[in-house]
Amino acid sequence: MAKKRTKTPGERQGILSSGRKRVLVVLFIPSVERDGTSAIDQVLWVDSALEMFGRVFGGEDDRNLAALGDFCRKLGREARQGETGLVVGDEYFAIRDFSEGAAT
Repeated sequence: MAKKRTKTPGERQGILSSGRKRVLVVLFIPSVERDGTSAIDQVLWVDSALEMFGRVFGGEDDRNLAALGDFCRKLGREARQGETGLVVGDEYFAIRDFSEGAAT
C-alpha cells in the first residue's frame, strides 16, 4: 500500500500565493424590505453587486472606494433598508445615510 503524501502548510501556501493581497469582502444583500414582508429583487442585487465588485476591485484608488460606497447607498435606498452592512477584512461598516454623494 502506497503512503499518502500530505503537504505541509508551507507547501500549500506557496502554491496558492500569487503575490496579491487577499482581503475578505462581504456585502449583505437583503431578501425583503425593512418592513420584513415586501420582497425585493434579490437576484438583481446579487448580479449588480458581482458586476460592481468586478469593476471596483481591479484597483485600489479613491474612485473605486467611492463607487463601492455609492453602490451600498443605492442598495439601501432602493431596497428600503435601515442599514447596509459591508465587511472589508475584519471591519464591519454600517451604512445608514443613503443620500447620494454621502461620505461612507
